[in-house]
Amino acid sequence: MKKLIVLALLSMPACALAQGVAVGADVGTSGLGGQLIFGLRDNLNLRLGANGIDFNHSYGHHGVDYDSSVKLFNAPLVVDWFPARSAFRLSAGVAFSQNKIDAEGRPQSGVYTIGDNTYSATQIGSVRGESKYNAIAPYLGVGWGNPVAPQKHFGWNVDVGLLYLGRPKTTYTVVCGTGVNCAQLQNDASIEAGNFDHDLQKYRFFPLAQFYLTWRF
Repeated sequence: MKKLIVLALLSMPACALAQGVAVGADVGTSGLGGQLIFGLRDNLNLRLGANGIDFNHSYGHHGVDYDSSVKLFNAPLVVDWFPARSAFRLSAGVAFSQNKIDAEGRPQSGVYTIGDNTYSATQIGSVRGESKYNAIAPYLGVGWGNPVAPQKHFGWNVDVGLLYLGRPKTTYTVVCGTGVNCAQLQNDASIEAGNFDHDLQKYRFFPLAQFYLTWRF
């Protein structure tokens, strides 16, 4: 991300920077972060940012209890267009993303249900899953506020839109315990990975809502 920002700054023509430069701090559904905003024209801005959040979540899924760690990180590169040269804008771009879920499974009532079969706690050494989304996420949205408008230095801004994270890819790892058909267990683990991918598809469109404060240089 640092290399991307440096390259963008070096390639920015002097006339673009003449329109104004602003920095911002944001909070929203994708966590906490910051932004750099460059005025390309009087009705066109370029934004570079980074935001993220980590949190833990426990839940039951297909007969297993999971303790999960959710990590969201997105570095958006967005163009803002002000169609009426007002504070209203249309936004489009991409986010360079590292969004994933790590989960550790525990038995429900002393047993695991994995794939098409049920196993006792002694038959399973451990259960772990990792689900990742695409590294590139397209973005479309609308917003309010022009951080590089010449009238004032301090401003507030709002963004509402969608990030398309794509289809998740899950790695489901099960360690065989005692008295278990390990080949069958590994086949059930593959089935369970597919179950996770199917259920997580509902989150492939991530609603993005942000509020941020900016300062124009």
